[in-house]
Amino acid sequence: MKTLLVMRHGKSDWETSVGRDHERLLNERGQRAVKRMGKHLVERSIDPDLIVSSSATRTRETTKGLLESWGGTPRVIFDRALYLPESGEVIEYLSRSAGNAQTVLLVNHEPTCSTLIRRLCKETVAHFPTAALARVDLAIDDWKDLQVGVGELAWMTVPRELSD
Repeated sequence: MKTLLVMRHGKSDWETSVGRDHERLLNERGQRAVKRMGKHLVERSIDPDLIVSSSATRTRETTKGLLESWGGTPRVIFDRALYLPESGEVIEYLSRSAGNAQTVLLVNHEPTCSTLIRRLCKETVAHFPTAALARVDLAIDDWKDLQVGVGELAWMTVPRELSD
């Protein structure tokens, strides 16, 4: 059994013109939500071995904020290949890159997050808000066996459900 945590980046700042979508920053609300979710990881005793993240600025900031408020020390990979990928590309990426990790945290974008859960779990997540975190239990012993339909959505948490 493997565990995949899927997290959408925190709310980004559409007001600040940074040129390209890839470079958009988190806004204050997004930063607060990410810290809240980091504390949530501690409260649930979740300790990912590996974080794989899009290379976008907002996902990098999300990952940094999680690590600061959570205090974990997983291996972290930022990869341009994870910037707005199709869900099948994420499945292939994890199959190749997760190695011997037991629990992987993916920090990504919409619609990738909800589509990935739908494909892995055959369960529709109608809305995947910013900074939401979902846990998918995978009926596999090796990440190389990751494929459509091997997951079960254990839970999904959104920041507004949590106290500061």
